[in-house]
Amino acid sequence: MVIGFIGLGDVGSRFSSGITREGGAQTVGFDLKFGLKEFQEKEDRCREYGVQLMPTMEAMVAKADIILAATSCADAIKTAEDAIPYLRQGKYYVDVNSAIPPIKRQLKEMIEATGAIFVDGGILDSPMNGWHKIPVALSGESAHVVADILNGYGMNMRNVGPDVGQASGLKILRSIFTKGLEALLLETFSSAWHYGVMDDVYGSIQEMLAREPINTMVERMVTTDVVHAERRAKEVGAVAEMLRLEHMDATMSQAAYEKLMWSARCGLKEHFEGKTPDDYKTVVAYLETLRSE
Repeated sequence: MVIGFIGLGDVGSRFSSGITREGGAQTVGFDLKFGLKEFQEKEDRCREYGVQLMPTMEAMVAKADIILAATSCADAIKTAEDAIPYLRQGKYYVDVNSAIPPIKRQLKEMIEATGAIFVDGGILDSPMNGWHKIPVALSGESAHVVADILNGYGMNMRNVGPDVGQASGLKILRSIFTKGLEALLLETFSSAWHYGVMDDVYGSIQEMLAREPINTMVERMVTTDVVHAERRAKEVGAVAEMLRLEHMDATMSQAAYEKLMWSARCGLKEHFEGKTPDDYKTVVAYLETLRSE
């Protein structure tokens, strides 16, 4: 079984190098950036670990049984278009780019028109944290097959379902929280710095996060939103106004105000009769009914 990589950047170079050196895999790779000075470090990494660098896309695809596309979300379709002329029945094409589910479904149609098998992938951590051992979600009818094979070489692949879009959805939807948290921290810290309370605010955040298990805190926030959304909205709305008066950016504060006001007005409190529900999933289930109305 030969594992091929389209794209040998931070992801592809570490995945391929890791499963070659530690997992004993036979790997091949191709990248359009071969020969560029700024790409030399990644080429050297692959050569050092035993990855066979192929001169063309055609040569790489022809030799590989499982192909992992690890370019970028913006290049996912172009990457597939470049590989399609050389794909054949029985080959697996695994797209691990951070593309949205509709793009992954489009890729499935394109790839499977050649007779090859498409698998949706979503990388759930930075490859710098664990190289090929970081968690990767896979979905699609043959996701379990690819997961079993690649896990045999030391990867950490998990089949999350039979439908293309489930793995990329898991990856992308997590970003609402992870990228949103990053944005919240930027606004919180810059505002705290302006008011001269940076260390105090940071310390307070650390204390809050250490006070109870993260799952307890997250679920409590969702369930108590049923009762307290409007009050919380007005509090953070006042913060947004304060920041604007100070000529500071209030993007996240304003967004929090608008989302919490939406929650306060969508009928949650009436549905739960003004009481905090025991299970946060009942809150989410109710919000899902709004989408279908």
